[in-house]
Amino acid sequence: MIVAQTLYSSTKDHINEFATLRAIGSSGTYIHKVIVFQALLSAVIGFGVAAGIGWIIVGATARFGAPGHHDPGAPRRPVRAHRRHVRAVGDRGHRSGDADRSRDGLHAMTEAILDAADVVKFLGRGAGRVEALKGVSLTVTGGELTLLMGPSGSGKTTLLSILG
Repeated sequence: MIVAQTLYSSTKDHINEFATLRAIGSSGTYIHKVIVFQALLSAVIGFGVAAGIGWIIVGATARFGAPGHHDPGAPRRPVRAHRRHVRAVGDRGHRSGDADRSRDGLHAMTEAILDAADVVKFLGRGAGRVEALKGVSLTVTGGELTLLMGPSGSGKTTLLSILG
């Protein structure tokens, strides 16, 4: 795309010169050859500049290392935790004074935090009345990830607005 725009721009900028060539008797084939030669010359120069910049970047990366990458030749040593950052390591059982924690291990969150049964919603009046929701039931428990998916116009937003 860029090459085509550059060729178009170059041809348009030199249209008067091409008209002069045509006026003095140059053939259309000769003028086409001039345009193609100019396009190839522009492409070779552009490629040369891009290749030069690429070689400079590759050389700098090899010499100084790429940003954000580690040095593979560096000695490896363990990273130790500092006391400021690690406070309580060990037993994760019941802690006295924490009423929300279970005393006998972990339990799944099975209590329903949202329960909707046979939700029905009509929109509009008269001949334009539409049943947007037809007996939708939904139960969501704590800690659960729930996705509401459906095609456009299936009632997702209507259900969410009813559930609040």
